[in-house]
Amino acid sequence: MKMNSYIACVLVGVLFLASGCTGQIKKDMAALEVDNTNLESQLENAQYTIGEQEKMIDDLNEEVRESNSMIKTALEDMEKLQKDQKANPINHFIETMFDGEILYKADSKEFAYIDYVGFETVGNIFIGDAETGLVEQITNFLTDGSDLTVKKIMWTSSGRLLAIVGYAYGTLTQGGSVYDVNNETGEMTLIYEPAEGEEVIDMIESGHGSKLTLLAIRFDENYQDYETFTLDYNMEEVNELIDGLTY
Repeated sequence: MKMNSYIACVLVGVLFLASGCTGQIKKDMAALEVDNTNLESQLENAQYTIGEQEKMIDDLNEEVRESNSMIKTALEDMEKLQKDQKANPINHFIETMFDGEILYKADSKEFAYIDYVGFETVGNIFIGDAETGLVEQITNFLTDGSDLTVKKIMWTSSGRLLAIVGYAYGTLTQGGSVYDVNNETGEMTLIYEPAEGEEVIDMIESGHGSKLTLLAIRFDENYQDYETFTLDYNMEEVNELIDGLTY
């Protein structure tokens, strides 16, 4: 009887201890679950942070690539400009300083240009040599007391320099008369003078130098409107005419 009571007491004690351990285990497991949840949350935050950092790195790499591309393009443009300047510094200087287009004489290093071209400006002809770099002004419309200006020039295939000269001032005037210009002395010989109310505005050589076409305009009586027309000349006859006028 005493043995049974002892065993019962032992069992009760074991059950009591077991009950207490089970409660502690449950508490420990709950704490572990909380810790695990916190760890998962921290892991998610860390993964989000890493993702954001990777995105920032990708964005920075893209900016670097774009910057490198811009630098490469700028260096290529600078290199090309330096080559152009080195190859023909005269052209670069003139194109930078003046308005006129540079026109080269056929099969020659000699060139010509007008220093100022535009509305109510006075332009003169300059002749230069690309080899020596020497440039000389051969007309003097700004200082000769006239109100004329050179509006367009053209080298012919035979090496003649033709120019359209007209009034520098006035809202209507667009062209003028055609002159042959001595490219050494600047002496000008009139070879075509339009009728009243007419002006030549362009010169075109064609047919391998055999034909000269003058593009002209003709104003109405009130100078409110105009029509265009062309004049065609045999270049050989033009050369003979100029030779007859100048010699």
